[in-house]
Amino acid sequence: LVREGGTHKNIFAAAANYSNTFNNISVMFGAGFETGKNATESLLVGGVTAGRRTDWNVGGRLGYAGFTVGGNYSRAKQTGTVLTVAPWKSRTWQVGGTYGTGPWTVGAGMLQSKTLTGGAAGFKYRRIGGGVTYALGTGVTLIGDVNFEKQYNSGGLNDKGVIGGVGILAAF
Repeated sequence: LVREGGTHKNIFAAAANYSNTFNNISVMFGAGFETGKNATESLLVGGVTAGRRTDWNVGGRLGYAGFTVGGNYSRAKQTGTVLTVAPWKSRTWQVGGTYGTGPWTVGAGMLQSKTLTGGAAGFKYRRIGGGVTYALGTGVTLIGDVNFEKQYNSGGLNDKGVIGGVGILAAF
């Protein structure tokens, strides 16, 4: 049977955050953790061996006079074999900043991730981008962004791309 909700059971998760403002400096910090055992039921394709998936992350943000900078670091690890996927581990970090004045906000950021599967084989992913928003009025914002991304793996396969978008964000 294919289990609804994925291939893990006995999942435990915890998270905490802190947010405050001191002398016009906004501070935010957060951390989270999640773990679960691989399910032991038979699946339609392949199977599952004993193992565990564990994820954790930490991040923070500082803001002052229209400037905001923040970052995040996370790690994930899967032991055992789920379907035909070998054990793997990954780590991801990201950093970015924005500046807002009046109805305008501009920002830029970078994300980098590395995943190892079955020992040394794996891939890396990087995205660098930026964007701008303009508040037309209460609850209506024009948005636009562009991101340059690259993924490459240990087998020599490389992919590059550009992602761009424009839109209207309406919040009621």
